[in-house]
Amino acid sequence: MPPKQDPVPRARSAAQWLGGLLLLGFLAAGVVAAAAALWENVDVQSLARRAAAVSDEPPIPGIELEGPAAAASIPVHIAIFESSASAGYFPDSTFYPAAVSGWERLAREETSAVSRVRDAAEIRDLPAGSLLLAPEAVCMSERELSSIRRHLERGGGLVLNWATAARDADCRWKGWEPLRSLTGALDLAEIPAGDAQFLAVPAALPVSPGLPPGARVELFPEPHVALQVPGPHPYWSDWALNGAAARSPSGPDAAVVLHEPRTGGRVVWFGFRDRQAVSDRDATRIRRLFRNGIRWASGAVTAEITPWPKGARAALLISEDVETGFENVVAFARELRVRDVRGTIFPVSELALQNPGLAATIADIGEVGSQTADHVSPAGLPMKEQEIRLARSQRELQQWSGSEIVGLRVPEERFDEATLQAWRRAGGTYVAALNQARSAAPEVFATDDGPVVLLPRLVKDDYNVFVQDGARRTDPLLRAWLEGLDKIGALGGFGLISVHSQIAGNPDRVGVVGEVIDSLANGQTEWWVATGAEIANWWLARSETRLQIVGPADSLTLRLLTPPSSALAEAWIEVSLGPDSGLRPFADGRPLAWAPTEWGIRFPADELTTGATGAIQLMNPPAESNASDSEPSDLSLP
Repeated sequence: MPPKQDPVPRARSAAQWLGGLLLLGFLAAGVVAAAAALWENVDVQSLARRAAAVSDEPPIPGIELEGPAAAASIPVHIAIFESSASAGYFPDSTFYPAAVSGWERLAREETSAVSRVRDAAEIRDLPAGSLLLAPEAVCMSERELSSIRRHLERGGGLVLNWATAARDADCRWKGWEPLRSLTGALDLAEIPAGDAQFLAVPAALPVSPGLPPGARVELFPEPHVALQVPGPHPYWSDWALNGAAARSPSGPDAAVVLHEPRTGGRVVWFGFRDRQAVSDRDATRIRRLFRNGIRWASGAVTAEITPWPKGARAALLISEDVETGFENVVAFARELRVRDVRGTIFPVSELALQNPGLAATIADIGEVGSQTADHVSPAGLPMKEQEIRLARSQRELQQWSGSEIVGLRVPEERFDEATLQAWRRAGGTYVAALNQARSAAPEVFATDDGPVVLLPRLVKDDYNVFVQDGARRTDPLLRAWLEGLDKIGALGGFGLISVHSQIAGNPDRVGVVGEVIDSLANGQTEWWVATGAEIANWWLARSETRLQIVGPADSLTLRLLTPPSSALAEAWIEVSLGPDSGLRPFADGRPLAWAPTEWGIRFPADELTTGATGAIQLMNPPAESNASDSEPSDLSLP
């Protein structure tokens, strides 16, 4: 039976998700005073309070991986601004010193060249190009602000967070203009404390390395700030990774901002305080955000294997659950075949054996997976019984299709630890089901018999639209699919289009599958459309691979460290470069093809597929080389 409740919630209103957003307008001279009532009168004694967290832990803790990403050493001195005025703002005398010490520990993990500064004069005397961290600097004098601006003009980096400089040196309310000017924000929104607060992190940003695409971070509720900035950025979201009400073409929604002022330098701002993570997973993700922000603001080079092969920005599985109306699978296969698209079908094995002639008909569309033997979820049953049930369905479908069965689509999208273990023991490698929107990416789970990959569904399916929402035409389904995939594409994540043979798989409706494929082909996002096994195998190989970057700042070497069991074919590498960096990829002195990005460059990693024996150098083109060597190449997707 399909789930009785929509497993992919629609975006709620801001009042529901964040307790309401108060949008602020800016005048030329500053902020309208009446719009600042929330933060002007914020109860700082409540900031340490904790509320109940949303429970979304998986049946087995996922493998939270640091990579495949790498960073060169921090090339500059790091200074921590220790503000005595801000220290006095917080009633808990231990809060501010602990916050400063926490940021200092992060800095020392990147470089030994770390010190503290305590006033405007010491900021002004920092070496040109150094990095200044100003955590929880709520109260700030005009001289300190002036010194910080001068620091940026001299090419320095700056990392801020929360309500920076919203109060003066005596901690009297001043307004948001200093924060707006330092970050280049066009507008600002105040976010009161709500029942739950989340932010989502897209892939391919300088703060993204080491995080899964669309990583969701949950924070304990307290007042936060959202900025309006152009371009992609981590944003305040609801539980399902949808942007809150402020997330609109003209509304403030940014939870993290990366800004390069025209006057010089780099600025990173985080819209929340340290130590606000709800779970250990959230704390790990915040830590990576902070470390990546420090690296980018310092001008350090960072590199990451792109989430998807062939230069694609997002991945997509188009699948059909083959249940009642088994013969309808032919029409589904036709929609994929005429467009030369591969997908996966998940039949119920008992029904498959009753339709032996259909196996050959659909053999060329991609992959056959399992939807159990009898369309009953094994979740909750003893391990041994789950093993028997899942092994049976796998055996029957291998007999029916003549192919290896490695994917499982669990009925009702319900599974538990025993399900993952039993499916891996049967020879399966992945499960397609809900992941409670923890991210827009596959997850890797460790079982006693080896890893299992979870391919998550974050897009509504035909049951949600036709049965739960009561739609009578395919237009609402197409719209739901395209809206969901727009979100997945913006996050750089994985999307699952799931069709039921008896609902949208009906010949009168199945044309909507072709419509969504055609729409994606004509869109802006570069999609990798593949079978479930292909996507799961790629993600597992990427998860097991490490990227190494070593050497001096002007000549770095990249290597992939890949276990013998993994094969990471057609991988690309995304590199974030320092300001005005001319580093380009070379192999054995030979220039490689590359393409520019907003933050640096990206290029195929073919030279690294042999593991530690292959290397790519990032260096400035030799003076005697042709000018064309430093020009971007025409890297079109296959």
